[in-house]
Amino acid sequence: MVLLSELISKPLSSKRLKEKLPEYAKFMLYSELQKDKRHRSAIFGRHSCLVVLYEGLIGGVKKGHYVVLIQRPTHIEYFSSMGLLPKHEKAMLGLDEKGAFERILGKAFK
Repeated sequence: MVLLSELISKPLSSKRLKEKLPEYAKFMLYSELQKDKRHRSAIFGRHSCLVVLYEGLIGGVKKGHYVVLIQRPTHIEYFSSMGLLPKHEKAMLGLDEKGAFERILGKAFK
């Protein structure tokens, strides 16, 4: 039996995550999303959600955090298990202040 504490502390690789995602979900690195200048509808394509991995240095150690962007009829929903806004999470990881999420989320995000 696998203990919950083991699951929480074990890193999840991008490859493993991609294997587990349903067909309606797409995986992207935040760095890839920054470079992709297409409209959000083109980025999402046939997918209803994007799982995005932030990567940055925390205390000199490379760390990552997954968030999910979910297409809704009137807005894009931002889900993070930490419950923080995109700007707070990016600040913690030392990422650019204005970037991919501001462009994709727009002003009407929840």
